[in-house]
This record gives sequence, C-alpha cells and structure tokens, in this order.
Amino acid sequence: MDKVPDQRGHSLKENHSRFALQIIGAYHKWQRRGISEPGATTLPIEAALLEKEAHEIWQLALDLSDDEYLGLNAGKALVQHLNGHFLTTLTANSKTVGEALEHFCQYHELCSDVYNPTLERRPNTAAITVPDLSIGADQAVMRHMCECMFSAIVTILDVLCKQPIYPNAVYFSWPAPNYTAAHESVLKAPVHFDSSVTALEFANATLDTPIPYADELLLSTLLQYADTQLDALQEPDSWKKKVRSVVSHPGLSLNMDINTVSRNLGISSRTLQQRLKSEGVRFQEIVREVKQEMAKDYLTSTTIPISEIALLLGYSEQSAFNHAFKTWTGLSPRQYRKSSRP
Repeated sequence: MDKVPDQRGHSLKENHSRFALQIIGAYHKWQRRGISEPGATTLPIEAALLEKEAHEIWQLALDLSDDEYLGLNAGKALVQHLNGHFLTTLTANSKTVGEALEHFCQYHELCSDVYNPTLERRPNTAAITVPDLSIGADQAVMRHMCECMFSAIVTILDVLCKQPIYPNAVYFSWPAPNYTAAHESVLKAPVHFDSSVTALEFANATLDTPIPYADELLLSTLLQYADTQLDALQEPDSWKKKVRSVVSHPGLSLNMDINTVSRNLGISSRTLQQRLKSEGVRFQEIVREVKQEMAKDYLTSTTIPISEIALLLGYSEQSAFNHAFKTWTGLSPRQYRKSSRP
C-alpha cells in the first residue's frame, strides 16, 4: 500500500517535467518578431517576446518542474520543435559549421529579442558569446536559458553534420551547481563555471566541418530573404502588431479589454480604436486571431490537456473553449489535435 503514493508522485513529477519541456518548446516556436516564412500565404506571427516575457515563461517552467538540468534537457528536446524553423533551415543549408554559427548569430534577432549571441573569431578558436546576463534577470532563469541555447546548438550541429561535433570548452559566468557531470555529458566539453564570460568555444578545425546536405542555391535565397526581414525590423510597428504583442503576453489574461491594453500602450482606448480602424482592424478581431493561433499551437505542439489549454487562453470553462474553437475551425479541439498528428 505504501508504494502507491510514491508511484503516483513519480508519475506526477514526470508529467510536470514533460509539460515544462513542452512549454519551452512551444515558446521557441512562438518567438517570432513578426516575420513570415518564405512563401507564406497567411499573416506572420507577430508576437515579439522580450526579455521580461521570456524570463516569465522560463520561471513558469521552472516552477512546474524541479529538474535541476531543465535548460540542458530543453536544449536537447528542441530539435523536434525546430523542424522547419527559419533559423534552423538557414543554418542547415550553410556549407560548414563555422558558416552555420555565423548565420545563427547574425540572424538570431529575427527569431528572438532575447540574449542575441555573437561569434568571436580568435587565432585558434571561435566562440559564441552572449551578453552580460546579470542585469534584471533571476539567476536560475538566466542559467537555464543559456544552458538551453548551448545544449540546442551542440545537439543540432550533431544532427546537421551527421556526426558528433565537439566544442573545445564551455564557459558560464554563474557558480557551478551541485553536480556538473550532466553538463559535460550534454555539451561534450570541459565546462568552466564562475567565468568572466558566458561562451561556447570551438576549435577552428571544427568550424571547417562540412554540412553534407547544404543547398547553396537555397541558402542564397534564404539569405536574401533574411536580409530583407532584418531591414524590416527597423520599420515602426503597426498598431495591430503592438496590440498583439500585449494580448499575447504570457503573463497577462487573454480576457483583457481594450482599456487594459490601451493603458499598457500609453494611450486612451478611444485613440487606440481610431488607430486600429485606420489599419482596417478591430480590437476583438486581434484577440480572436491570437487565441486561435495559440490554441492551434498548444494542440499540435504539446500534450497539455485541453482543459488546461482552455484556462491558459482565458476560458473559465472547457465547454466555452470547445464551442469557440469549433466556430473557428469546424472541428472540436480533440478532433483538431487528432487530425494534426500522424
């Protein structure tokens, strides 16, 4: 009889860890800065997740899971979420590891506003470094986000090159956790903590490793597209995009009204209505679009129960969510989830 609670507790812990990884995976699919994929026929996802928002999502995942190596594990798991992701496609068609890392750093801003990395070339090595993360960030969140990035890079390079790719060394600016064996196992290199920098270092010889299935013609097209999108980032945001950024904020309720959103944007609700009208959209249409996109993403990218998805989207009852989703798509959430999987 004593074993039953332990088994249930273990199962609950596993579920929480799985949901934590799914939250992070869904976040990495959602973190776009308003760019559309090449050839897309639908409107781009315009949710620009800023550092504060990213910290909140990671804090939620850490609260849900007591996995001390959540960042490392999330990085390994991200491979399944990034298939078809623009930045992954760009790096996959680079000729060598070095070129792939250059493109990853150069165009990272297209996919995320958080911790844009740089590639520093040295006489015998090159290192991906991230900026000082100590300002305004929780130490645990900061640690797991960077460990996730480095773990994902190492894992994805293995997949792209069809062989193990070994970094030269890894440097973290935070203190070592109780056990560091997992770090060296996942990152496949000596790991140094309490360093003056946070960096993933490669030997120059490793940078010359070819990526076997790179397509030079496709890469040229992707680079032209990426440059165009980088230029577009400098243009002022539309009011629709600004509203979407607020209503899709993971720390806020999707039931918020136009008064709440206008206060977040620093203007009156009347002025916001007028500006949205000048762009040919209405506030409730934007909220509905965001809910639809988030609902579809949760249903296809995670196994989070539908009742919990309803709550995440601001519905107090699953039946209300079921009715709304069927109105949008013609399918119930359960039918949509089933039809989207092989």
